[in-house]
Amino acid sequence: MKISQRQFQLLFFTAFFALNFLTLPSRLSAECASDGIICLIITSIIAYGAVCVTINFMAKYPGHTFYSALHNSLGKPLAITFYALYIIHLLIFFTYCTRLICDQISVYMLREYPIWFIECIFLSCVIFLCFKRTKTFGNIAQILFYFIFISLILIILLIIQNAHFENMLPMFTSSFLEYFKGTVVTSSFLYSAVIAMPFIIPHVDNFDKKKSLKFFAVAIACVLTIYIIYYVLCISILGTDLCSRLVFAAISIMESNRNRNFIFERYEILLLITIIFLSFIYASVVIKCIKLAIDKTAEKRKIYYISGFILIIFLIALFNYRDIGTVMLYFLESSNITMPFIMLPYTVYALFKIKKRKAEKK
Repeated sequence: MKISQRQFQLLFFTAFFALNFLTLPSRLSAECASDGIICLIITSIIAYGAVCVTINFMAKYPGHTFYSALHNSLGKPLAITFYALYIIHLLIFFTYCTRLICDQISVYMLREYPIWFIECIFLSCVIFLCFKRTKTFGNIAQILFYFIFISLILIILLIIQNAHFENMLPMFTSSFLEYFKGTVVTSSFLYSAVIAMPFIIPHVDNFDKKKSLKFFAVAIACVLTIYIIYYVLCISILGTDLCSRLVFAAISIMESNRNRNFIFERYEILLLITIIFLSFIYASVVIKCIKLAIDKTAEKRKIYYISGFILIIFLIALFNYRDIGTVMLYFLESSNITMPFIMLPYTVYALFKIKKRKAEKK
């Protein structure tokens, strides 16, 4: 059963928040101090362009899966190449997301449990949802969206009273190179859910291209606004130097603002619960995409591929264990190796256009 247009929209609206939400202020302020707002705006414009070309590409092949659309437009060799690149990037993002959120759960909520145990529980929940009907998947995303959005607004209201906006000064003093480095940081993880879109679009009931393009213009503008507020508040409260040194700046702020008279004595738990839901939606989207890919490309031996896929997912949890996971997390966070993902939709669409023009000339 397919998901509705509204569920599809809210699903990706939520997924756009997940990766790098906790570490963003630290990384960005280290590269370009308080001028990271410019980098966020540039990345959001690039991301919306990626959404547009993805939706336009899939709209050219209604009723086709992503692989089928790639095969028909680019030919088998390029189709396999780009399909593999999409899945590899999704797995990298999934690994990073899983390690990051489970690390925080281990430190702030379940200190007595080893991180591999927490990851296995998290992965079990994600995989369980992935094997449910697509409609169930959409329903859960739709319900969690409203909780997440209200929680983010509440968190902003809780900490804005401690902001000192003079800490943002001076602004717009960074060099071109610093802006470039900041944009590379933001482009490496923000809006990474865009590469999951072509896998899900064929499973949207009565997909409407025009409505989706309009919705995601508003959605990315809203996500950008929250990212900017979040970034500005972290620097305003902590200052540029301290913000750049604290890996999880927002959690540090929430820890220092406890109120025994409020329903949440530990503000950081409210933030972590919100991030857990965000990460759960994001991880579920990624795993669902890979599951759909297996369903359509390995129908005869699907059970073997799915079993191997689940084994790989749990090996990721073990690989993330202790020092190995810490090194891997640091590498993914600092190397910006995933930055090219944002260009994948543009490259596919450009090759599609080139091949189409060559075919028309013949």
